[in-house]
Amino acid sequence: MRVPKEGIIKVLNQIPNRKNPQMTVYVRKFENQENELLQALKQAISAPVQLVKRSEIVLKSAEGKKAAEIGAEVGLSVGRVREWLKRFNQYGILGLFDLPRSGRPRDYTAAQALKVVEVATTKPTELDAPINTWSLSHLQNYLAENTPVGRLCRGTIRDILNEHGISYQAVQRWQETTDPDFETKKEAIVNCYLQPPANTLILCFDQKGPVQFRRYGGQHYQPRKQPVKIPDEYTRHGTGYLLAALNPHTGQVWGRCFAKYNSGTVIWFLGWLLRQLSEAMQIIIIWDNASPHSKTVKHWLRKHFGDRVQWLHIPVKAAWLNLIEAWMSMFERDVIRNSHFTSLSDFSLAVQHYLTYYNAQCHPFRWGYKRKRRLFLVAPLRRTVLWGRACADALSQRLARRLAKAIITS
Repeated sequence: MRVPKEGIIKVLNQIPNRKNPQMTVYVRKFENQENELLQALKQAISAPVQLVKRSEIVLKSAEGKKAAEIGAEVGLSVGRVREWLKRFNQYGILGLFDLPRSGRPRDYTAAQALKVVEVATTKPTELDAPINTWSLSHLQNYLAENTPVGRLCRGTIRDILNEHGISYQAVQRWQETTDPDFETKKEAIVNCYLQPPANTLILCFDQKGPVQFRRYGGQHYQPRKQPVKIPDEYTRHGTGYLLAALNPHTGQVWGRCFAKYNSGTVIWFLGWLLRQLSEAMQIIIIWDNASPHSKTVKHWLRKHFGDRVQWLHIPVKAAWLNLIEAWMSMFERDVIRNSHFTSLSDFSLAVQHYLTYYNAQCHPFRWGYKRKRRLFLVAPLRRTVLWGRACADALSQRLARRLAKAIITS
């Protein structure tokens, strides 16, 4: 049916006029460090595109531009530009973030979720289950057969555990020292790292081995799904030891290889090393409580070097206090992995080449303390300022730190 022209004009005249000059919206005056935060968001490479565009809208409005001009520049309608300006004027920078959406209703109740968490965090043997480790399938079957929760899909069980901060983790091992003088020994060693005595050289001494002379596996850069393959069986051509000493304040390492590790090889190595060092320097050796560091070695040091050489034993079961352990892990990664040693001479040659390469670019080893400000820097951002905002989870760690610094210092 054809509508007459007069009827269309009549309907159009009944529509209210949208071009109201009073609807022109400008951004309010910036407070605290809002300008700095907006500039940081605008220049952030890892920030969401929507957040960068909304920051540009606010900054352009602060320059005096109208909503129509801003919309033409950023590619948004005038109504959307006005909406973000109003939200900024009312809520500040937090108004530029998306609010959480409701999403699909949950298929489970809070009581069911708590029951899933309770069962998942309980050992299966304590619930009379014939297994020692939960899997999603075992958990699903147990909940369906032995609890009022019923049968939930594995994806739902996984989502419930994720929401409650529960994940599938490997068991971690730790070793607790039993040394009654642990604190005293630890303070003495740490003071040598942080505040070494004047005209004194600190040497961290330890051995690596026994190292089997055979083919070792490792990691390589290869095309996808084309790993390097080595035979599963191998032939061992004997064993050897690396005796090494680290100067933690310069990073320099001295090392020699031996077929055995006993008091005789320790004396030979220390004699070879200490005679290279300046006689004007005092020496403090940090080593463990191994049997080769016996009275025989200490008597030999006293006889040939007198009071020039002192030593500190690390506490029992506290090898982490010896900084050469960090270098030993680097040595294992760089030399032992992907290697194929057939004799002590091959091993010794590889060690000498590596020491020459490493000492040419060595750096000091720093004794590390946890920095509380670094550990908790992002926490105020995620727990208070942006808590419950959808876009907050999309922020990169670098951008989150920049925002947190500005918020903390404001």
